[in-house]
Amino acid sequence: MTFNPAEYHPDWAWISRQIKDQAGNCCERCGVANGAYGARDLSGTWHDEYQINNMNYDVGINLFGDEWDGKMVRIVLTVHHECRDKSCIDPTHLFALCQRCHLNADRDLHMAKAAATRQRKRNQAIAATGQLIMEVE
Repeated sequence: MTFNPAEYHPDWAWISRQIKDQAGNCCERCGVANGAYGARDLSGTWHDEYQINNMNYDVGINLFGDEWDGKMVRIVLTVHHECRDKSCIDPTHLFALCQRCHLNADRDLHMAKAAATRQRKRNQAIAATGQLIMEVE
């Protein structure tokens, strides 16, 4: 999702920094450090660049599979609103999460938005042909 500053508290930059600092600048779900560079294996376990570069081939194939392209990512911590209210600044509702854990925490929300977008596009395509759209309850 796109970050829209108008949806957040005016001091969000400071607040989010505090949440990340309190979490030790690591994801509170999987423990990966902010700024870490590496990749997750097939089971979702994080391996940093040094570990990956020093693995023997057989271990790498077993962990990452033979289809892995060698692409690594840089971890960026975000702050997740457990209550889903972006204006909330209650620290008991805020958690420092990596991109993967944040997306997983909001999976149902993302799936619902994607379904609504697909339906809207279908309706627009139907309307563009001049057909009427039947609403089903």
